[in-house]
Amino acid sequence: LTGWHCPGCGGTRMVQALLKGDFLAAMRFNPLLFSAGAVLAAAAVWLIVRSLRREWRPLCIPDGRGWLAIPAALLLFLVIRNTPWYGMVFF
Repeated sequence: LTGWHCPGCGGTRMVQALLKGDFLAAMRFNPLLFSAGAVLAAAAVWLIVRSLRREWRPLCIPDGRGWLAIPAALLLFLVIRNTPWYGMVFF
C-alpha cells in the first residue's frame, strides 16, 4: 500500500538461507528477524537446560516499560530499512 519494505520483508528468504546454512545471506535478507531468532534460540536452550537441572520455576513477566522496546525496535528498523542508504551502509 505504501511501497515501503515492512520489518518482516525478506523473512522467507532468510529462512531458506538458514536452511542452506548460509548465515551471512540470512543476515542480509532480514537482520532484525535473524537477531531475534538467535535471541529466542538462546532463551530456549537456557530454559531446556534449566528444566533438566530441576531448577524449574515459573518465569514472571516483569511489569514496566521494557516491553515497549519491541515495538520501538520494529518501528526504528522500519524507518532505517526504507532509507536510500540502507543497502550501501549496512550491507
